[in-house]
Amino acid sequence: MMTQDRPRTDPADLAGSLHRQIDWRTWGRIRQLHVEARTDRVVIQGMTTSYYLKQLALSAVQEVMGSAATVPVALEIEVGSRLPRAPEGMDHD
Repeated sequence: MMTQDRPRTDPADLAGSLHRQIDWRTWGRIRQLHVEARTDRVVIQGMTTSYYLKQLALSAVQEVMGSAATVPVALEIEVGSRLPRAPEGMDHD
């Protein structure tokens, strides 16, 4: 009998689930969100404007993976008000 608490084993399914849950939980306010799931680790990258949104992203990860996750999770979400720079030669003056 399968239980709902069983962790996802396919990295592609896990990455998709994490991406959707983080996007939903943070109202789509993690810019440049990228989720990479492997069998040995999960890396989540992006940018946001507040630590509250970063905390919501972490809560989303726990909702998907459970509190007893068996792989390490690197939450590499930068917090700040900086927008990504325009490529060189693209002056807005």
